[in-house]
Amino acid sequence: MGCGKTGQPTTRRVRTTVTAEQFEPVTDWMPATGLSDVKMVLKRKSVQLGGTAPTFNVKPAIQVALVRPDDPGDWAAISGAGPYTGAGESNTTVLSVAATTAGKMFVRFGFSYYLGGTAPTDGQADVEVQVSYLSCGSIVGTMTQELQAFNTTTDSYVAVTGWIPAIDVSKVNAAFVIAGLSGNFQCQLAVRTAATSIQAPSTWSKLEGASYRTSNGETTTSELTVTAGSDMFVQFGVAFCQSTAGAAPGQATVSTAVAVRRA
Repeated sequence: MGCGKTGQPTTRRVRTTVTAEQFEPVTDWMPATGLSDVKMVLKRKSVQLGGTAPTFNVKPAIQVALVRPDDPGDWAAISGAGPYTGAGESNTTVLSVAATTAGKMFVRFGFSYYLGGTAPTDGQADVEVQVSYLSCGSIVGTMTQELQAFNTTTDSYVAVTGWIPAIDVSKVNAAFVIAGLSGNFQCQLAVRTAATSIQAPSTWSKLEGASYRTSNGETTTSELTVTAGSDMFVQFGVAFCQSTAGAAPGQATVSTAVAVRRA
């Protein structure tokens, strides 16, 4: 199966009295990992305007969330298309959003609308949008667990995902929400593989080198390359330990979501 997806047409009736951009979503939140290109059809119907010589303008738009959809970044118009003015039907052609989705966990699409022209007072329209996008990524596992590190800087590991066919994985992006951290505690993303059988896996290894998370907060790893060689399966987890051996035990509640980009 290819990575291209197309949603159903969605219509929104919008009204505005200002020249500043306003935004309307037309898709649900989806994984941002592996989502690089988008194309939209925007149809403007039943346009009504007030003012001297007003215009009603529409642009394709995008919103991303670093870790959680309930804490997103600001909406932004997608560069390279529009504005589309007045009644009509427009195709944006393919637009790259790779720079916007890079390192983010979630994305959704919509459109912006605003008044232009001379002395506009108000405007409204029915805007129908259909979105196609190229997405070769998916979320493959989540976990929330209280982890404790005792008296050693040697890593312990806990699995976040099940076993995944390695042929389907070229890169991984993981989101971490660390809460209630106390004492000497640190963690990062880890991986292990299995050559022929998941009953005989390799040892775990860290994917972020010496870079551990040592404080409360919300972060992502950004996309990291996964090298499974000729192995058949791959699994992702969390490595955790004390940052200083012999110090007081450390602990934290660690929530993790792992997304992969297909090869």
